[in-house]
Amino acid sequence: LRRDKFFSKRPPKSCGREEFGAKFAERLSEYCDAAGGSPEDAVATAMWLTVNTVVEAYVRFCKEPLRSAPTEIIAAGGGVRNDVLMGFLSTYFEAHGAHLLKAEDFGVPSQAKEGVAFALLAWLTWNGLPGNVPAATGAKRPVILGKVSYG
Repeated sequence: LRRDKFFSKRPPKSCGREEFGAKFAERLSEYCDAAGGSPEDAVATAMWLTVNTVVEAYVRFCKEPLRSAPTEIIAAGGGVRNDVLMGFLSTYFEAHGAHLLKAEDFGVPSQAKEGVAFALLAWLTWNGLPGNVPAATGAKRPVILGKVSYG
């Protein structure tokens, strides 16, 4: 599972259900079944894959450039409600000198991350600023996203 090309790709990058949706879950389940594991083992494997790949990406791509700065990592989304996941992430990040926080620590509900992102995109558009990241999206250049219409 860790050999998936997504994990070795340099940031910026994004993914969604295309990479880690139903097909990925089926593959994970098949691997666990073949190894004699239970559905619970599959869930635990997915959790460990998440912890290991997230922390590894931080170490590989962020730790060195941030070496002299105090580092806080802000988690958002449904995973913040998984105390086991957050506990392991916090422990591993702390071992690398980074402190894990939740969006709630800043007054933003973790489930609102998409809403906050769209508010930022709207603000950028309103102010005539590009809102895309060409290296992540494959766009040829930065562009203003959307249109503002009056009346």
